[in-house]
Amino acid sequence: MDYVNWVGRVLEKIVEEGRTSAQTGGFGLNVYDIAKAVHGPGATNSQTIGLNRLFAEMKDAGLLLETNSDVFYKPSYTGRSILKDPVPYWQAVCEEKLESDQGELLHLVNRLSPRVSGDNITLDWVELTQLLADLDWPDKDERLRTVGRELGGRGLAKCLCLGSLQLKASYQGLVWETRRGFTLEAKFIDGLVAEWETTSVEFKRELSLNPADRQAKFVKDLLGLANTQASGRRWMVVGFSEKTRAYHGPPDHKVSQNRIEQILSPYTTPNVEVRYEVVDYRAGKVGKLEVLRDARKLPYRVAKSVGDKKRIEEGQVFVRHGSQTEAPTPAELQAIVEEGERARLHLEADRTSL
Repeated sequence: MDYVNWVGRVLEKIVEEGRTSAQTGGFGLNVYDIAKAVHGPGATNSQTIGLNRLFAEMKDAGLLLETNSDVFYKPSYTGRSILKDPVPYWQAVCEEKLESDQGELLHLVNRLSPRVSGDNITLDWVELTQLLADLDWPDKDERLRTVGRELGGRGLAKCLCLGSLQLKASYQGLVWETRRGFTLEAKFIDGLVAEWETTSVEFKRELSLNPADRQAKFVKDLLGLANTQASGRRWMVVGFSEKTRAYHGPPDHKVSQNRIEQILSPYTTPNVEVRYEVVDYRAGKVGKLEVLRDARKLPYRVAKSVGDKKRIEEGQVFVRHGSQTEAPTPAELQAIVEEGERARLHLEADRTSL
């Protein structure tokens, strides 16, 4: 468990205990009762002290409110929102753009600051000497102060500049580093779901590559994405109900980049190239397949007949009409052929000019 997960677990315990405790009222929960909720009835004094440190950090992040005295706490509106769905908050944090030196220093502080003590995770101050030893910067003493203040000003680290510089990781800074890939991926997929199926995006409940009829349908769908004249990149997203748009479940673990290439290689000409990966999403894992369209290869055709009831024949070309994959009209086919010819002529012209 990392620090971000630990904060989420403690928040969850505070809310659960608050629902059952008669003492909450407007005062929040006593720190000792929170310690029992988190660590069990036998919570030790050191565990309680560790939680007190964590509560100070959670207050700094705006996740907890201190009520009446420094031993009563309750979740803030932000804290409760994160418990319901952390992604919007994480996305807002992860949209911060960092310069390379800011990112390097943040990574270092995030590595050195978290401390695991028993079953508590807290954040310690990182001394200037530790930072200087790990950074290969010119004039790094002054630069450290400047970049440290910049991170502190944006809430991505805590900066103490009285005398010798000290830096400490923050919840926001750790979210930026450890949840950035997840939140940006979730935002991207959310955008695709909002638009739903278009000429360049297709959703699948699941991706089954056997028997031959399903292989034929898969090849047909990818040929349609590859041939269609639409701007932007082309995607097939696996794991959503095609009727409700709701998340259905993770893709079959047997589906892989290698397995997809094994199917496309004998049945597409020129070979349709793809990039497939399984990524984390809000409710679970999602399969994300990108069709790497190369205009110089147009048109992409069926290389060999496959299928029974849903058979596709050698030489066929497919395009997408909205959310449907169909044979192109004569005019569409001519436009695709001409696009391929232009792309090949441009390539030849570029080679000649070298």
